[in-house]
Amino acid sequence: MNQIIAYFAYLKAAQTKHGVHSPFVYSFIAECLTAKMDKNSIKTLSKYYKSLRKSKQLIEVEDHGA
Repeated sequence: MNQIIAYFAYLKAAQTKHGVHSPFVYSFIAECLTAKMDKNSIKTLSKYYKSLRKSKQLIEVEDHGA
């Protein structure tokens, strides 16, 4: 948990996405966190999220180990 907090502190100090050195994190910030979405997409995702939260369906997971 400390690593996560330290990483977010680093991101805050970096100021922009260009201050991040990891290519994965840079693309995550550029494509996910700062992506612009139209209002219809946001409403659709919000409805889907709410339906998932209300669902009582169990998800079966098969763990194959490390």
